[in-house]
Amino acid sequence: MFSQAGNPWTRAVVRELPSQTDPDTLSWEAVSLQELPGAPYPVAPKGINQNDVANYVSKTDRWTDERVQGLRSLFTKGRTLSSPLLVLRVRGKLEADTVAVTATPVLLFEPDTTRLHPSPAARTVAAAP
Repeated sequence: MFSQAGNPWTRAVVRELPSQTDPDTLSWEAVSLQELPGAPYPVAPKGINQNDVANYVSKTDRWTDERVQGLRSLFTKGRTLSSPLLVLRVRGKLEADTVAVTATPVLLFEPDTTRLHPSPAARTVAAAP
């Protein structure tokens, strides 16, 4: 159970942004969990498997059109987006006696558009947060 204890980890968080959010003013910088924009998006109640979202975010080393559309389809299959959804890569690592956690935006799903993080380096799993 604890064979990976102390190793860095990566997960995904999805946040629902207000519908009037201007995507051109969205910050793509890494933030702490306390600074996340928007509200938590309830993936399980929407019929979305959290592990599927986490696997897309943590295991995609290059965001091809197919990968982007695959992840987007998890959120749009059988439903429409009424508000933008921000998908973030959350990384945690042990630093001294505490766990440092940062969240970096990866994708913004708008009702009719998908935006990738503008920095190619930030789109890769190996990129530092």
